[in-house]
Amino acid sequence: MRTKMMRVFGLLGVMAFFLTLNAAAQTKADAAKSYNDGVAAFNAKNYPAAIAAFSQAIDVAGKVGDEANEVKDGAIKLLPASYLQNAMTLYKDKKIAESVKEFNNAIEVGEKYNDQKVVSSAKNAVPQLYRILGNQEFGANNLEKAKEYYNMGLKLTPDATQNLLGLGLVYEKQAKADSALVYFEKVIEVGTRTNKPEDVKNAKAQARDLFIDKAAAAEKAKKYENAIEAYKNVFKYAPETDAIYYKMAFDSYYLSKWDDAIESSNKALALITKPEDKGKVYILLGNIYSKKNDNPNACANYKLAAESPKYKAQAAAALKGLKCK
Repeated sequence: MRTKMMRVFGLLGVMAFFLTLNAAAQTKADAAKSYNDGVAAFNAKNYPAAIAAFSQAIDVAGKVGDEANEVKDGAIKLLPASYLQNAMTLYKDKKIAESVKEFNNAIEVGEKYNDQKVVSSAKNAVPQLYRILGNQEFGANNLEKAKEYYNMGLKLTPDATQNLLGLGLVYEKQAKADSALVYFEKVIEVGTRTNKPEDVKNAKAQARDLFIDKAAAAEKAKKYENAIEAYKNVFKYAPETDAIYYKMAFDSYYLSKWDDAIESSNKALALITKPEDKGKVYILLGNIYSKKNDNPNACANYKLAAESPKYKAQAAAALKGLKCK
């Protein structure tokens, strides 16, 4: 029994001695070699190899202790940059999802080792990449996935106007007009504050079209009051146009709101630059005044409409019907 126990202790002693030798083998020279391998890989733009080597140098130097601190510090300075460069390389190779992951690694490692320059660069890049991923999913009609990517970008940069715009477009495509408008408004507010005129312009155009579509849907449902309100909102995002006022005049006409119809018609006339294009408005005004039993004004407008070749025949018929002189 004693002999057996001695053998066991003897084996344990050999194992312990082996482990001690192995730990002792982790020297400053080993850490330095890993560091130098990392520098060579970094200069050769083999960033995955550089990451592995610098990580190894940090690990070995940590085990060696104070005498390897210089090597450790050198590796720590280059490790975050290696992640950043690798992320940029993946992006250039159009490996967007992989590059996002690596940029996030750069942020994590940069924060761990207090490399704020790397952290800042990576944080600026990631929201843009999430936007690209969101745009790809939007194009493939994977709307919920697109929304997820846009929101991921906004978690890092809440004022990323193009991510906000992307969310607005997703909600618009999902026929959630009110939610879409919230994001278009946000783009206008943030873009104006942060000097993003092109994004503001795009958001205003989307909001304008949203209300035009609302108005058209209301007209189709014969809800003319709603249509008029929607058209009024169009002017919050776009300059006044004769086309919108002409539609508002027609909606007021259908509601028998003659004075409102006249007012909108006159605003349309004031914005039309080509005399020949005014004929359709004069026809409408003639019809409005006819409904008001104001034949003198009806005749006057039909006569003006007759000066436009396109509406001459229609105006002549109206003049004949009213027996205008």
